[in-house]
Amino acid sequence: MQRKYSLILTLLLTFSLTDIVGADTGDPQSGRRIPPQQSPTSGPTPMVLRLDDLLRQVDLYHPKLQGADAERRVASAKRLEKQGAFDPVFLLGSDYLRYNSTSSRGKQLDASQNDLQVEFLTRSGIKVFAGTRLNVGTVKSPLSSTGDAGEYFLGVKIPLMRSFRINEKAAAEKQAKIGEPLADAEFQEKRLELFQKAATSYWEWVGAKRRLDVSRNLLELARIRAEAIRERVKAGDLPQIDSTEADQEVERRRGSLLKSDRDLQKATFKLALFLWEPDGNPSPLPTAASVPAVTSD
Repeated sequence: MQRKYSLILTLLLTFSLTDIVGADTGDPQSGRRIPPQQSPTSGPTPMVLRLDDLLRQVDLYHPKLQGADAERRVASAKRLEKQGAFDPVFLLGSDYLRYNSTSSRGKQLDASQNDLQVEFLTRSGIKVFAGTRLNVGTVKSPLSSTGDAGEYFLGVKIPLMRSFRINEKAAAEKQAKIGEPLADAEFQEKRLELFQKAATSYWEWVGAKRRLDVSRNLLELARIRAEAIRERVKAGDLPQIDSTEADQEVERRRGSLLKSDRDLQKATFKLALFLWEPDGNPSPLPTAASVPAVTSD
């Protein structure tokens, strides 16, 4: 009689385990679990979240990475600003004069004074300048006359003490040049750090979903075992203490299932920190159905 009940219990556990695995397998491509009495094609299929999709989203939309990229662009703009101090400077001026002649009362005379000059500031502090001057008309002073061909000049300004070779503008340019690669290195460091944290959170999320599946299956097996032991107790094949211990095991498995569910929720919130939309808003929380299926080669 004991062997007969053992054979019945073995067959019952075998068929029950087959039903559980068949109902819990789901769609192998999407990793979506299909509950009983539901067709695989009914309703929209959730989008599976892959690791490369997550890293691509982090690279494009994560606020910290965008902030680091902004700092990198600011460093490049600052370098261009400091280099602008050594760009050539063009000076153009034109004055029109109209006055009464002292020799001929009531007669008005006019003249125009035109200047064009270009300056170059070197990084050693030496300034080189060149230009031309052309005064046209009747000028007041004979010393202001430039003739019809105009005047041309070339000059050099050399600081004798301060600002020679070591000056503020050259130092600011060197500092800006050093800051540009530093900002780029900080950007790359922040990028790798976010990738590492996002990948860690992703696999914790996937692992939490796997543990939840295992806990659910173990709970179902504990229920089947408890029911089988209860039948054997009714038949007098086992003592009542075995049924009580089986029920206790069911409750322990139920508690483990609740803990696994909380762990999955916590891993989902942690993963959501790396999911952002192009408009800067957080993406919706990923669901358990978005966990990819495990494939073996």
